[in-house]
Amino acid sequence: MSQNDYEEDFRIDAEEYGDDKAVVVARKVVRFILSSCESQNTIIAKGRLQNVAKEYANQENCTRIPFNTLLYEVNSILEDIYGYNLVGLPPKMGPNMATSQNTGNNNSNTNGNNKEDKSATKASRFILLNTMKSIPELDEARLDQSGSLYKSVLRDESYVQENFNSSSTVGNTLSTHQDLVFKGLLTVVICIIVFSKNNILQQELFGYLESYGVPTDGSKIPILKWNIDDFVKTLDKREYVVRMEQNSDVEGNITSYRIGRRTQQEFGIDALVEMMRQVLGLDVNQTPHLKEDIKKNIGDSYA
Repeated sequence: MSQNDYEEDFRIDAEEYGDDKAVVVARKVVRFILSSCESQNTIIAKGRLQNVAKEYANQENCTRIPFNTLLYEVNSILEDIYGYNLVGLPPKMGPNMATSQNTGNNNSNTNGNNKEDKSATKASRFILLNTMKSIPELDEARLDQSGSLYKSVLRDESYVQENFNSSSTVGNTLSTHQDLVFKGLLTVVICIIVFSKNNILQQELFGYLESYGVPTDGSKIPILKWNIDDFVKTLDKREYVVRMEQNSDVEGNITSYRIGRRTQQEFGIDALVEMMRQVLGLDVNQTPHLKEDIKKNIGDSYA
């Protein structure tokens, strides 16, 4: 390709996007969203998005972009290129109120219908959801890779910190392992809460986790490097669970947990059933019975 051809292509590309300032701003906002989620700030406030968009709009000498327009352009880029969707979390309900309203869009959060677009613009907090269809072969390959990474730092079934010291990619390996352990424990916690009818006392939850080898005496969880309090606080902060505090004249402070609105968004009922089927090692033909059991246990959360 000649220099003239290159310059002509560059001018065409600039003309294609230059006139649509909203698209240019949206592309910058997408980069901000992806970098924020990569650094573990996985829930993004609407106000933060609006401030970032305003800053980028000023850079582009662009007039104010309505939030619903911005959200539409951002999701168009996220879905077409990255396979993600920026989804607004439903309103947070009180601990004693029914949770059915929390999941009104749960089974359609990736459909991109107009009704959800309108409700999403009213949300105050947003998360990224993976909209790509599951590929069993790819999922199996990822699981095998994760298993091999985990085993590489085990010696006689014990975690060995020194195994990281000889690695040329210490940071990347450690990050991968921490994410693996976090997601594994998250899966266990969700399963425990669901089969506890979506309400479990802290001491009961800690007892179950201890049976899985998770220390509950304040010592650090291997690889994750958090103690049990740090772990459950992170689950609450990221809204995978809801931590509820009650005062009792007889027993003092009582802490309990139920599934959070992020869990309800990330795990539709069918995804939740499939995850728990695999955790329990059940046959596929047992899925309908498991689904009914889960619905009974968590009430109308997934009605």
